[in-house]
Amino acid sequence: TGTLAGCNAVRHIRGENPLTLPRSLAAGDAIGFVREQMETEEGLGCKFTFSGSVYFERMKGMGLYTLDRESVRQRVDKAGLLGIFKGEV
Repeated sequence: TGTLAGCNAVRHIRGENPLTLPRSLAAGDAIGFVREQMETEEGLGCKFTFSGSVYFERMKGMGLYTLDRESVRQRVDKAGLLGIFKGEV
């Protein structure tokens, strides 16, 4: 999320729309899910990380967790974001 924040800071200065990661990507889903959960009383007491917490279980259940780099690359490509941090998109 820090890299995304930095990217969006630059986009803001340039007068560009912020980059929003789609929920088809683990990072995009995590951002949306955590935001939704933090708006609930129950969510305020939860730990949201990619390793062994509430979100990790969700990520596995939604098929977003994989060790297969090619699968991740294909998912990012399908979202139209391959090369986004290289300024290629």
